[in-house]
Amino acid sequence: MAFICFNIAPAAGTETVVGERPRAGLILFSPLERVVIETSLGDGLSSLGEPGKWRRRLHRLVGVRSKTRLADPRLETLRRVAVLLRHHGALSADEADVFADSGFTTAQYRALRDVVYAP
Repeated sequence: MAFICFNIAPAAGTETVVGERPRAGLILFSPLERVVIETSLGDGLSSLGEPGKWRRRLHRLVGVRSKTRLADPRLETLRRVAVLLRHHGALSADEADVFADSGFTTAQYRALRDVVYAP
């Protein structure tokens, strides 16, 4: 017989799922920003650009939905930087400026890089 725990609300200060290792660098981000970072780990580089005409037609034909941008520009910047760091390990000067202009700090950049970049 299996036991199912229906206690959905986590205790104060705990935000990890049982069996998951907490990511220390994520404490510099808000809970919503952490969700964006965690979900961006499954995004590829193709999610950063607009799909071309043929890709849109192919997706419509086979019923695949393209990933859309986040509505909040700040969160979209965070997602974009997380994807770029995961795939390239660094940012261009323009991307770093956009990240800083969105209100993120250098400490957050380092923490994000340490969390998402796996060489």
